[in-house]
Amino acid sequence: MPIPDANLSTTTTTPTAGSTTAIPTTTNAGRCPLCGAPLQNPDECSMCDWVKGYDEPETRRINPRDPTAAILSIMWPGIGHYYKGYTQLAAILAGGGLVCFVWAAAFFMFFGFLIFPVYWGWVAVDAFFRKDLKSSELAKH
Repeated sequence: MPIPDANLSTTTTTPTAGSTTAIPTTTNAGRCPLCGAPLQNPDECSMCDWVKGYDEPETRRINPRDPTAAILSIMWPGIGHYYKGYTQLAAILAGGGLVCFVWAAAFFMFFGFLIFPVYWGWVAVDAFFRKDLKSSELAKH
């Protein structure tokens, strides 16, 4: 929840005695936290690019297909990438998974088995964070 800035204030209207019209009263709108210029609008600065919420961190919305792609890539590298629409990369990673599997079996005694979980994990993480090319196609239909 964002914390309101103490330097900002709003414009209020004050009715006058015996009159039906209201006179606008502008209070101090504060200063811009980036350039220090006086603010006419408490939500943005007219002198620089500051807007309200500038310091708030952006949150990444998780696509529901991301965990599925990661789980598929744990089963065999490249399946998650194929699921997200990267067909050529999926073929390369699947071939790399085969090489990794043969390497781990051939050099098991010399710590060759360590490449197996590292490669599998790296491919699964990459499948999770890579942009989904098929989700936009599914939304069109």
